[in-house]
Amino acid sequence: IHSSIVNMAPAQVSPLGDGGGKLWSGLETPGMTHARCSLILGEKATFEARIKPLPPQRVVVYQDKGSNQENYTVDFSGCTVLQLEPETVNGKEEGQDAELMPVTLTVGGRCHLTRDSYQEFRVMMRTPEQAAQMNMPPNGNFEWPDVQSCMLCPVCGKEAAPPSSSSSSKSDNTEYWMLFYPILQMKVENHKMTVGTRTICRLGCRECFEKLVSDLALKVSSVPPDLQTSSTALSWSLPVLEVLEDAGSVSFLGEGPPIRRPPSFPSPEDVMDAWTLYSMWEQSGAWEALQHDYRDILSRSMGGAGMEPKEKGGIDGGWKANPDSINEQPMLELKLADRFGKNCDNPACDRVHGRSCSVTGERVKLHVPCEACKGAHYCSVECRSMSATEHKAQCLARQEEVHKKRGRQEAQCNTCKVWLPYSSMKKCSRCKKATYCSVDCQKNDWKQHKPSCVKT
Repeated sequence: IHSSIVNMAPAQVSPLGDGGGKLWSGLETPGMTHARCSLILGEKATFEARIKPLPPQRVVVYQDKGSNQENYTVDFSGCTVLQLEPETVNGKEEGQDAELMPVTLTVGGRCHLTRDSYQEFRVMMRTPEQAAQMNMPPNGNFEWPDVQSCMLCPVCGKEAAPPSSSSSSKSDNTEYWMLFYPILQMKVENHKMTVGTRTICRLGCRECFEKLVSDLALKVSSVPPDLQTSSTALSWSLPVLEVLEDAGSVSFLGEGPPIRRPPSFPSPEDVMDAWTLYSMWEQSGAWEALQHDYRDILSRSMGGAGMEPKEKGGIDGGWKANPDSINEQPMLELKLADRFGKNCDNPACDRVHGRSCSVTGERVKLHVPCEACKGAHYCSVECRSMSATEHKAQCLARQEEVHKKRGRQEAQCNTCKVWLPYSSMKKCSRCKKATYCSVDCQKNDWKQHKPSCVKT
C-alpha cells in the first residue's frame, strides 16, 4: 500500500520493566513503532467478545518462501471464530492505551509447546539475519519480529521458555492459549510510505488469558434466528470461557471447517502441540480467510472504511471507531436444551434456568459454572460457594473423567486429589509412583502410603 507521506512521528519506546508504562516489549521493529503497533496489550487493555463469521471462499494457502512447496488453493467452507475487540464507549475505543494501535485478537485454541514446535516457528518467523545463518531466503519483504514474539505473552509480557528436553516431541505440559495477533509496520522511502501487515501466532499464559476474559460474556440464542418469533426469541449471555470449553481444544465455534485431526490427537478435547494447532488452521483455509478479515480491520484502523483519524492531519493523531461501521453482535446458536428447565446445582436453591425468579421476577440464568470441573452450573457465585462441600466428590470424579478423556500428562495428588501437570508434581523419592502437589501433602500421606511404598 503506497500513499503520500503524512506528518507522523514514531512512538517513544519504553521496554517492559523500566517504569515506562509497559507499553512496549522491546521486540518491535522500527516500522512497528512508527505505526504504534506494540506486541504488548498494556495494563489498560479491556475487550469485548464477539463472534466473527468467516464466510465460505476460495483461498490461496501461501507456503514459506524458503520451502520447496508450492502454494495451493483450498475451498474454505466457512466457520465462526471468537474475537476480542478493544472495548468501545460511545463509539470510541477505550479498551487500549491511546498511544497504541488497536489490536483485535482471534482465539485459536489451547496447546502445548514442544521443542519441535519451537523449531518450526523459529524457521517460519526468521529475520533476514537468521535466514542468512540458516542458508534460506527471507520469509517476506519486511523485517518482522522473530520467534521470541510468538513465545511472548501479549498480556503479561513474559516469555515462554522452549522445552529443553532431549526428546523433541515432549513438552513441559504447560498449557497455553494460542492467539492470532495482527501486526503492522510502515517504511518511508523517497517521501512515500509503504505499509506491511502480518498476522502472527502468540502463546498467551493460560492464567493471563482466562483472567482477561473472565468477566466477558457472549449473547447466544436457544432458537435459530429463522425460527424465532416474538414468543420464542430468547437470548442468553454465556461466559466466554464456557463457550470455549464447549468448543474443545481448537476454537472453531459451532460448525467449523472439516479438519483432519492427527491420529495422536483424535478427540476434540485433546490438547495438541502449538505447530499442529497452527497447521490445522492453515490447512483448513481458515488461516487465510482470517488474513482477509484482518486486512479489513487494519485498513479501518488506518483511516479506511469505518475508521477515521482523530485529527484531519493524518494517522498521527491515533485512531477512533466510526459508530456507523460497528455491526451488532451476531447470534451464536448453541445447544442450550440440556440446561433449559434445569435446577441450580445448589441443593438449597430452587431457581430454574429459563424461568422467572420468585423473588426478583428476573429470568434465571445458570451462568456460573464450577471452575474446576465445568460440569455444575449455578445461578450465582454465592450458590456455588454454598454447595462447594457437597459438590467436591462429584467434582473430583468429573475432573478425573475429563483428564482421562483428554489424555493429558497430568497426575493427581495422593492426598488432596487435585490434578496438576506431572512435571510440576513432587514424587515419592522411594517408589517414584506416588505424586503430591506439595511437601505438606506428602508428609500427611506418609502413614497411608508407607505400607505400599516399595523402593525402586
